[in-house]
Amino acid sequence: MRILVITPYFYPHPGGSQHYIEELYSALMESNSDIEVDIICYNTEKTKEEERYKNFNVYRVDALEILTDQFALPNYLELISLIKRLKKNHTYQVVNAHTRFFDCSWWTPYIAKYLNTQSILTDHCAHHPVHNSKLVSGIVRVVDRILTPLIAKKYDEITVTNKATQKFFKNLTGSSSRIIYPGLPQVDNKKSKINIDKNKILVGFVGRMISSKNPGLVVLAAQNITKKYPSVDFYLAGDGPLLPQLKQDDNSQIKFLGKLSRERLQKLLKKTDILVHPSQHHEGLPLTLLEAGIANCAVIATDQGGTKEIIKNKKTGIIIKPNKKELIQTLEKLIKNSNLRQRLSKNLNIKVKKEFSWKKSADEFINLISKKH
Repeated sequence: MRILVITPYFYPHPGGSQHYIEELYSALMESNSDIEVDIICYNTEKTKEEERYKNFNVYRVDALEILTDQFALPNYLELISLIKRLKKNHTYQVVNAHTRFFDCSWWTPYIAKYLNTQSILTDHCAHHPVHNSKLVSGIVRVVDRILTPLIAKKYDEITVTNKATQKFFKNLTGSSSRIIYPGLPQVDNKKSKINIDKNKILVGFVGRMISSKNPGLVVLAAQNITKKYPSVDFYLAGDGPLLPQLKQDDNSQIKFLGKLSRERLQKLLKKTDILVHPSQHHEGLPLTLLEAGIANCAVIATDQGGTKEIIKNKKTGIIIKPNKKELIQTLEKLIKNSNLRQRLSKNLNIKVKKEFSWKKSADEFINLISKKH
């Protein structure tokens, strides 16, 4: 069986949907030795046009980034040439596009027809896309409302990554979908080489440095907290256009680590006491929260996308509104109360281990393909 995945962003570009694709299809190939996966993505990172990566055959097409890290358009002549070459060399059982508001979701059903196979759209986001420009956000909202109901009808099957997206997609298009949750990250059990003062409380943020992910709110809270609590350190891990501006606040208690490998990030999370996820982004099911659960972090998060499917307020974490006052108050509560931190982190750890599995997700996906094929 051969599967073609089409997504604008993939390795080495970081992000939740990219990680979902990598883990889901890795689990598929691990469970089914006869499966091959080809991935078409956009060469936004200016790297190799073709390579073998973790058993994936990755094909990257030149592209123009319209909105950095959020929207790109490929060289369509190059894309068409690639599709023709792949059809000549392979037979596909399914073509799977990811995220409804990327351009690939608009034309993937037609590619599937050309390849004489079925099409599946996997959507990750439980909201219209957001941007720091109100004009851009407004245009995208209109496009999403007009195009998505039209394209949804062209697909043989729709899958989503969480209940919030399923509900949003149904309201937007009238189309039903099947939930295929993400699973847990593979944990690097090697001894950590990250040096953290054991007498310190470590507060972390992990995400792209864009306005909708809200790293600026974490910095504002950190400036207040570190003045009152010399035993508390903050780190912000991730890259993006806001990083140069935010790094001006770098000091002995507030550190900006830039883009980290997944292995190094996992080691850092194991040392983290509190993870802050103050997103206003068009989230799906934030995989960072699953990683925080495995690492035994206490989590403070906003109610975006499928967050509440992981973080049950005051049980497996604390849900707040995205404002400075509430974030500071919640941080102080957790800083002062180690028993509360431990209870929240333990409950979250139990929940994610019980409910999320890449093998289960892979089995559900292969069953879906098999029924349609």
